[in-house]
Amino acid sequence: MHKAIKNLEIPEAQKQLIERYLALLIKWNGAYNLTAIKNYNDMVVKHVLDSLSIKDYVNGDFILDVGTGAGLPGLILAIIFPD
Repeated sequence: MHKAIKNLEIPEAQKQLIERYLALLIKWNGAYNLTAIKNYNDMVVKHVLDSLSIKDYVNGDFILDVGTGAGLPGLILAIIFPD
C-alpha cells in the first residue's frame, strides 16, 4: 500500500477499496486509455489525493459527478462517503 494511502485517517477497509480501485484503473487504463497517468505513484498523488482535496466541501443528500471517464473524483469520494 502506498504511504500516502496508508497515512490517510480513514478506516482500513476504505484504504483497501482505494487500492482495489487503483489496481482496476491500471488494468483497464491499458485497454481504454481512461487517464494519461500510467504510473501507480502518480495515480495516488494526481488522482486519489486530488480527489480527496475537496472532501471537506462535499455536503448534501445528492451529489452529481458528471463526465468523469475514469470515475474521478466520484469513485474516490464514494469510497470515503459510502452513504
